Amino acid sequence: MITRSEVNSDNEYTILSYMIMNNDVLSFAYNRYKSGDLKTKHFTEHFRPVFRWLIRYHSEYQKAPKTTIQKIFEQKQKSLGSKSELVEESLTRLAEEYLELQEEDHFDPEYINKEILLNFIRQQEINSTIEKIQDKIDSNNLEEAEELLTRHPKISYEDEDANLGVIVPLTVEDAREHFRESAEEKDVVYQFDGAFGKLVGPLERSWLVAITGVEKSGKSYTLQEIAYDAAVYQKKKVLIINLELNKKMARNRLQRRISCTQNLYNDRKSSKIIYPIFDCENNQFGTCKVLKELPNGESLFKKPGEVLSYGNYRKWITCTKCREEKYRANASRNKIYIPSLWFEKERVKKLTESRVTKAMKRKKMMRLGNLRVKCFPRFSVTFDETYDLIRRYFDRTKFEPDIIIWDYLDILAAELPGLQERIDVDRKWKKASKVCGELNCLGFTADQANKISREQRSLTQMSTRKKNQR
Repeated sequence: MITRSEVNSDNEYTILSYMIMNNDVLSFAYNRYKSGDLKTKHFTEHFRPVFRWLIRYHSEYQKAPKTTIQKIFEQKQKSLGSKSELVEESLTRLAEEYLELQEEDHFDPEYINKEILLNFIRQQEINSTIEKIQDKIDSNNLEEAEELLTRHPKISYEDEDANLGVIVPLTVEDAREHFRESAEEKDVVYQFDGAFGKLVGPLERSWLVAITGVEKSGKSYTLQEIAYDAAVYQKKKVLIINLELNKKMARNRLQRRISCTQNLYNDRKSSKIIYPIFDCENNQFGTCKVLKELPNGESLFKKPGEVLSYGNYRKWITCTKCREEKYRANASRNKIYIPSLWFEKERVKKLTESRVTKAMKRKKMMRLGNLRVKCFPRFSVTFDETYDLIRRYFDRTKFEPDIIIWDYLDILAAELPGLQERIDVDRKWKKASKVCGELNCLGFTADQANKISREQRSLTQMSTRKKNQR
């Protein structure tokens, strides 16, 4: 029987105390964290917040916080809840540990990095693998236990990048590496369908894209449709940070989307929606000079001035080929394509549990689990708190999204008290863009236009300026 024991906490104190006070140690730990070797879960629960603070601090300032760690603790104290006292005691112990180690000459940063920190990572990874193997043995899955043993990661003692990330782009070696990496991981994450997709083009990793419009114009529904399409049809992992809807409403919208139903009240079983049908007059009158054969074999109208009901001609095949071809610019002028449209009604059924479950079963092969949603009340959390949640969720579930959607950044809590609104919003957007780059994912958010834009046919960059902006 394999016995499981906790890692000696002395190394934990040593590592964290030097990360707080020494630039070299924190930089080395940060590089190991970014490479995936050092993880938040390696530390005991009351040390994990401190480790996350240090990683974020180095990411922003590229140095050790030293005595600033006390101010960081005071800012985060409320969010720690009952753990705040334990974390405070740990910080006091870390300070004492650092002073003791400074008195011993052999404890230099190089020794901390190469010996204590790397051995700490190895020990934690070995313990984690042992626990997983023991669980498989207990459940009599010996083949999976052997596979875990062969897949155990080995920690490299070499520096992650001798060139510190500097590339020489106009060399044969770098060109080969670039195309090899491009073949392994595609930069294009999402593309809209149809003509709009051709107009906008593919959207790539590290981008932050905004859906802009006036209030109640469908921004949130558009973001939801992007998330649904990306997860279900384009096979991408999507995480939505929803700041407008609670869990019940978020579930309701997605359930209606997958089942093509709607909320109905007063015991109504169904209702109707109105939608347009596009066709060409040349197709209807049999005067098309582009196609060799008419789609329907004959014209729709038998005599001039005839009015028909679409209900009797539901098998009629519409044609908009010339509208979508390369000669579209002159199609209307040359009478090649003459638009003809009408509106019809379609019955939409009521949202029920059976219809939702049937729709999910029909699409069970479409990776419905790719879409994840986390809801917060408006102005209840800051951007840093949402980022902290994203990181912790990654650590626990190993779910690494290709797309993150914030719905939307402007209704996050203020970054600092008394900050001007336009500066506060600007900070949130910059942080979101930074996260997209760090996590190598595509980001979406909504942006509400000002009141003047209600009467504008199209929006510009000036349509989203705040009233106090100069």
